[in-house]
Amino acid sequence: MTNELLGCDKKTVNGWTVERRAKQSAMIQQWQPWTKSTGPRTEEGKAIASQNAHREIEDMTTIQLIRASARYQREYSRCAKSLINIIKILLLFDQKTGTFSVPKNKKEQQTMEATLKKYGH
Repeated sequence: MTNELLGCDKKTVNGWTVERRAKQSAMIQQWQPWTKSTGPRTEEGKAIASQNAHREIEDMTTIQLIRASARYQREYSRCAKSLINIIKILLLFDQKTGTFSVPKNKKEQQTMEATLKKYGH
């Protein structure tokens, strides 16, 4: 990628020139560091590595935990809303005729509302 395409004079966005990036890329292709990566070999090393995800949670700050919790809550809420919409559709499906219909009377409306209430809405 040229500097002109990146919209800068001499440097790319991260501060590396095109020439420096090309040189680094060639060196990495020659070194091939990915061929030397083995991961843990001993049982002890494997046991330590298996705890990395737990350690990450322990290292999170309170703010990071709150943000992560909010992300999971939003995802749960979105899934719950989808489930409610599916239930609404299923309640409107008339198996006898194979068509969708709106509640015809107060009893059908109350049945639908009771089912929705049972699932939290």
